[in-house]
Amino acid sequence: MGTLTIGSYNIQKGMGVDLRRDLDRTAGVLAEMNCDVVGLQEVLLGGEPESGVVGRDQADYLAARLGMTSVVGVTRPHAGGLYGNVVLTRLPVASVERRSLSFGTREPRGALRVSVVAFGRTVHVHNCHFGLGPGERRFQLAELRRFLGESEGARVVMGDFNEWYSGPVSASLWRGLASRAPAAPRTHPAFYPLFALDRLYCDAELAPGEMRAHRTERSRVASDHLPVVVTVTVGEEAGARKAS
Repeated sequence: MGTLTIGSYNIQKGMGVDLRRDLDRTAGVLAEMNCDVVGLQEVLLGGEPESGVVGRDQADYLAARLGMTSVVGVTRPHAGGLYGNVVLTRLPVASVERRSLSFGTREPRGALRVSVVAFGRTVHVHNCHFGLGPGERRFQLAELRRFLGESEGARVVMGDFNEWYSGPVSASLWRGLASRAPAAPRTHPAFYPLFALDRLYCDAELAPGEMRAHRTERSRVASDHLPVVVTVTVGEEAGARKAS
C-alpha cells in the first residue's frame, strides 16, 4: 500500500498569460507539483519552431527536464507538426490505448489511457480534453464511459472538460467512479480563477483526498489554466470488476 500524487494541467502549448512561450517555466510548475503521474493537454508534439524547442517536441522536452517517461496521444496536425494530450509518469507503464473523441466537424479531440504499475497494482490513468459545445461534450462523455468500461482495476480520469458549471459530465463521472464528489477547485483563468474546467476523478477504492488547484506565482502566469492535484491511496487488489 502507498500513496500517489496525480495531476492534470492544460499547458496551452507552453504559452503563458504574458503571451510568452516558455517551456522551462512550464517545467518549473510541474516540478512544484511533484506528481508521480500527470496528464497534460494542449501539447505541441512535432518539434516545429513554434514549439520553442527546435528539433524536439514539448513532451520529450518536459519529460527530459523532469526525469519522467512521456506517453503521447495525438489528436490532430498543428502548424506543420502534431498536437494532443500527454501523460508524464515516474512509474512503469504496462500498456497504452488511445481513443478518438472527435465529434462531427468540430476540432478533433481524444482520450489517452496509460496503465501504470504502482505498489504491485495497475492503475488506469485516462487523460482527455473535451470540446466547447454541450452536444459535443455529451457525445464525448458517452465515448469516454465506453472507454472506461474496457478497464479492469482502479481508474483515474483527468483533463480539461470545458464544463464551465457543474453539469452532466461532472455528475456522470462522479457517480461512475467515486463514492463522494469533492468540490472542484476553480482553475480558469489562471490569474483570477472563476471556473472549474480542469478536474480529476478517481475510483472510490483509491480513496482520493482533496482535489486542489496548484496556485503559485509561477503557475498563475505559465498558462491560462491552473493545474489540479490529488493524492490517492493504492491498496491491495480488491478484485477485478468491469465498469458500467
